[in-house]
Amino acid sequence: DGERTSLLIDAGPLDPDAGAIILDLFQQLGLSHLDHLMLTHFDADHLGGFVTTYESTSIVWTSDCTPTTYFPTQAIIDLGDADKETESVDEYQACRNANVNRLEQGHFVIGQTDNTNVGLQIDLGENYAATIVAGGGFIVGNETQIGDVDTENERSLAVLISGPNGFNFLVMGDLPGVSEVEGDANLELALGQALQAQSVDVSILRTGHHGSAESSSAEFLGLVNPEISIISVGDNSYGHPTCTALQNLFLYSDPVYQTGLGSPTATCPEQEQVTISNGTIWIRVEGGEFQIGL
Repeated sequence: DGERTSLLIDAGPLDPDAGAIILDLFQQLGLSHLDHLMLTHFDADHLGGFVTTYESTSIVWTSDCTPTTYFPTQAIIDLGDADKETESVDEYQACRNANVNRLEQGHFVIGQTDNTNVGLQIDLGENYAATIVAGGGFIVGNETQIGDVDTENERSLAVLISGPNGFNFLVMGDLPGVSEVEGDANLELALGQALQAQSVDVSILRTGHHGSAESSSAEFLGLVNPEISIISVGDNSYGHPTCTALQNLFLYSDPVYQTGLGSPTATCPEQEQVTISNGTIWIRVEGGEFQIGL
């Protein structure tokens, strides 16, 4: 509130009910309204708190699309029309479209057909800004789409939150890097090269795709040089975070944090070095200086 502008990036899974958890967090913070909403892509584990599917709690509207107190006042930023059809995606798009006239700045579609709005900057107040640095397979500063983009993760938005004294917080969504599948797009590498060209050193990295085998490549990390890394991960059957991702992260980051225990099938020596929270990691930033709290 006040001179600062609020921005919510993604809203967690349907189960557990991320919407209810985020609403409780808003109340703890004394946040009375939301200015900007950003959805990095349409996977259910990022969309959950925005919809009422399966009796989940939506932060922004009721089941009949009536806006709540936290429907954003300024803008919604996302990938436009989804390439996937699920009940959750259908609700999100229908309710967004029904309420778009309430937005003062409007609905910003990122990378739907070209690099439009990649590079969009949101003024967060007090010399902080959030910049869309990837979306729809496009990377900031590049006019052409990276080749072989054909999945939700490859279309994911990534956002760089910058502030005084060289503070940079890079949120990767589910943007992937190297894959064992030949022909998959390496968005991480292209983004790392673009940020290095802008002399961006990352203070805090929110890793891509929950520490999967396709994210956090050593080549990418060497380009962005994160001081601290955070893995957003809960109980899962995918093996997230993988030993490969953790090994790469510890080459550059100390410490590495996780929001939860992750997959019980992912076991490697690096796990003993990870600082694990109970689901919430606080980042307090003032004048470009930051503190991490669990």
